[in-house]
Amino acid sequence: MIARLLILPVLLLGLGLGASGALAQVQGIVGDGTSQDYLDMLPSQSGENWLSRQFSEFSSYPIIDKAIRLANEGNTGAARQELQNLLADHPENLRARFMLIVLLHSMKEYTGSIAEATTFLDVMPEFGPAHLYRGIALAETKTDPDLALADLNAAISSPEVSEDDRTQAIDTFIQTAIDAGKYVEALEQLDRQRNQDTFRYQRLRGLVLDGMEDYEQAQTTFRYAAELAGTNEERLEALKYAAESARKAGDVDGARTILLDALEDAPGDYTIMRQLAWVELSADNSVGAWEWIMLALDSDPDVETRVYLINLLIEAKDGPGALMLLDRQIAQAADAGDEALRRQLIDTKFNLLVQEEDYDAAFAQLAGELETVSDIAYLVVVSRRWWKYEGGVISG
Repeated sequence: MIARLLILPVLLLGLGLGASGALAQVQGIVGDGTSQDYLDMLPSQSGENWLSRQFSEFSSYPIIDKAIRLANEGNTGAARQELQNLLADHPENLRARFMLIVLLHSMKEYTGSIAEATTFLDVMPEFGPAHLYRGIALAETKTDPDLALADLNAAISSPEVSEDDRTQAIDTFIQTAIDAGKYVEALEQLDRQRNQDTFRYQRLRGLVLDGMEDYEQAQTTFRYAAELAGTNEERLEALKYAAESARKAGDVDGARTILLDALEDAPGDYTIMRQLAWVELSADNSVGAWEWIMLALDSDPDVETRVYLINLLIEAKDGPGALMLLDRQIAQAADAGDEALRRQLIDTKFNLLVQEEDYDAAFAQLAGELETVSDIAYLVVVSRRWWKYEGGVISG
């Protein structure tokens, strides 16, 4: 059997819940603020520390200064080349290597940043800031959660890491532990925090409790976080989390009430509307879900939300409704001249037609739109349509 084409994203991530979004980011460019402080901690050529004997000649410092200037001017590619050229001749230069770690991190080239940090830590394993950058990069790439947690823990306990970065390391540690299902480790880190009556602490604790499927306590914790919120944005975030915990607990009425109260404070917030649609679908109320979907679409949502709302209908097995909505959104994208969105929506429609086994319609959709679908998808439709008309039998 040819594998079914995947359409749906993870719905929880689509709600913006269950993940912290972008993980905490330390300062990105060396030369200003915290990252410069870290660079200055490294032994200099004139220092008496035994590591100083491994450094490059003093003539390398103008190159580092030039790289810093280029990076701060936004010319990160040239800055990287300067550092890589220097390290090719002087691989023992820890200042240049640490700057390269920071630079690659700021460029979101996490794989390279991880590799450079590993080389650095082979020489200077106790340097907390290097653990900080590698830990956050590993958390971003989700390649090795165990090493990420070990690095972040090292950064948290390091006296060399600034308090702001330590807070970010703690938040990232807890979120990484949650994502990896290591709730005990997350709770242990939370319990070490001195000030627990903060929005930040209660939000993180709620995420841990939700991950442990203690939805009642999670909902209570998120409600408390909402009370402690310093901004209306934080308050709404906590309430949306509380509503999702209530929904998971089977309390659809409670989830609906929380979200409707939140919507009163933020009329026109399509993120709340789309979550209400998800709550109604959980209650098998497709009519109510459709109403919230339409209201959300009328609120000029972003592309992610538009695709998410369509996928909600697909999840509800409302293929005709999803196709009708897709056609409407495809037309609107064409009128707005948003070709990227139009192609994305056409691809979604094509995949839905294949999933619905409407191969004639899927084949028709291919006309003039071959660039929006993959070669494999094309072969799936052509082969299945041929089997249909030739009387063949498709197993699976």
